[in-house]
Amino acid sequence: MATRRFQSDSWLTRSPSALALTTFDRSLTVGDVLDAAHAVTARLTSAFPDGGCLLVPSTCPAEFLIGLIACNRAGVAAAPWREGSQSLASIAGVIRPDGIVRLTEDDLIEPIGTPSLGRPREGDLIMMTSGSSGVPKGVVLTLDQAILNAVSAGSAMQVWRCDGWAIDIDMALMSAVSHMLMAWHFDLPLHHLTGRGDIAVADLFRESRVGFGGSPVQLIRLGERLNADCGPLMMVSSGDFLSPAMVDEILAAFPDTRVHKLYGLTECSGRFCCITHEQLVTDKAAVGWPLPGFHGRIASAGSGEIGEIEASGPLLMAGYYRAGGVFEPREPGWFSTGDLGFQGSDGLFTLVGRADDVVKVGGEKVDRQSIELALSDLMTGREFCVLGVSHSLVGQCPALFVAAAPDGSDPPGWGAIVAHIRPKLPSRFIPGLMYRLDEALPRLANGKIDRETLKTNHLKFRRLR
Repeated sequence: MATRRFQSDSWLTRSPSALALTTFDRSLTVGDVLDAAHAVTARLTSAFPDGGCLLVPSTCPAEFLIGLIACNRAGVAAAPWREGSQSLASIAGVIRPDGIVRLTEDDLIEPIGTPSLGRPREGDLIMMTSGSSGVPKGVVLTLDQAILNAVSAGSAMQVWRCDGWAIDIDMALMSAVSHMLMAWHFDLPLHHLTGRGDIAVADLFRESRVGFGGSPVQLIRLGERLNADCGPLMMVSSGDFLSPAMVDEILAAFPDTRVHKLYGLTECSGRFCCITHEQLVTDKAAVGWPLPGFHGRIASAGSGEIGEIEASGPLLMAGYYRAGGVFEPREPGWFSTGDLGFQGSDGLFTLVGRADDVVKVGGEKVDRQSIELALSDLMTGREFCVLGVSHSLVGQCPALFVAAAPDGSDPPGWGAIVAHIRPKLPSRFIPGLMYRLDEALPRLANGKIDRETLKTNHLKFRRLR
């Protein structure tokens, strides 16, 4: 996959005076962004005439957007980097970057002393991820793929109904890049909420028709910061599983808000399936139909049967960069997502968990997603997860991990948990162990729950059952 130079005219279709981006401390017009990107492009082209790969720090959305555009114009691959929480050494060991883009007058490019691969780069957008394993890898995409994917999802959700779009996540995440590209394409200012107080956030949604995209937890937390008179025009789940109980909680607080759900992976350029508001309210557990250009199926399963979800289409990644800078091409054909689910006769997908999240209890399969779904309304406002862990007597069993509540309150008791699950699921789905953490659930650099740490160290946590 050859690196392509971005066609600058595509970015100039917006009015230079249009508002492009706001943060807690600055506002930039389209003209501001493009002027800065033009200056950076000239310096990158001079410094890297034969291409290369540069890290683009992702904490500041404005600098990230400028750096991303400049890298693409200069024919240089870009890799978003969450500086401060992602190890530079781990990233350098995977993609061998040639430098770091920093938008300061005296230190635009900071060489990091890693050797060049000595061969053409694959792709021009490399997203660092670690999945559930915690081992870093670089997902090889092109910016064109990410743009097409974001536009497809935005079209399905009709984001042009909004006057602006808001997020509250680091730009190193694929979902954040997708939201930024979607907002840019649909001529919407992107409002980054990090660092803003509750009053400023409420005023933003009260004064204009703004949509919000984020993980289910972020959707719920935003709802807690807003009153009913300043609800978002749209709320879009783009991350972990948005349960029916969460959908009900959002709609109870903001009945006029349109709630959409996206399901995707970085390997799919961000989004794979979408279910919009009207359809979601009739099937709140579903994750949607494949977006245009994608096809999906359940491997080795008939209609309505649970199996691993597979995807195909032109927006799939080219492959991975692994440790040592080795490029591993994606195998041709269907891509296995690692997610378990089922597909209805109408093509609608519903997730039930990860393929590696299924454990056998008494010789029968148990998936953690079903348990989490059953507990979601009991655990409203409290962070928790269920994982399969080793057990000295039965080999494996599902374990419930409950994070400390913001108000310090105790989690529901064991009796309440059993009573809540028993009418919904067979008895083997009742967690055999329960642990309480004194802080939030541990997370990986990509923001996902660090399952391996929880499973490996579960005996070190306070056991409630």
